[in-house]
Amino acid sequence: MPSAGMLTSDRLIKENPQVVRRTLKALLRAHLYILENRQDTIQTLIKWLPQPLDIAEHSYDGELKTLSRDGTMTDAEIEAIIARVGEKKRPLDEVRDFFFARQAMKELEAGK
Repeated sequence: MPSAGMLTSDRLIKENPQVVRRTLKALLRAHLYILENRQDTIQTLIKWLPQPLDIAEHSYDGELKTLSRDGTMTDAEIEAIIARVGEKKRPLDEVRDFFFARQAMKELEAGK
């Protein structure tokens, strides 16, 4: 299961797109930190969920495989999430939108 991305409602996107953008930017910043700072991330994991170092390292390595660097997911990953959270009611093209993720990634890459 991918650990990147965010699900939200059409209503929030329409009524408060800045919250969506800022939230995605924070998630992407966290993902980049996790990807680039293995030891610090493992120590944080141990702090929040006490466990032996080897277990934390294994957890980190497993989770790393599911993190998207840019906040997007494949259609298959999205379909898997939809299958887990409920009945599919709308076509994938209507529920998938990477506009905010791409915008947030551009801002992070530009140092904003």
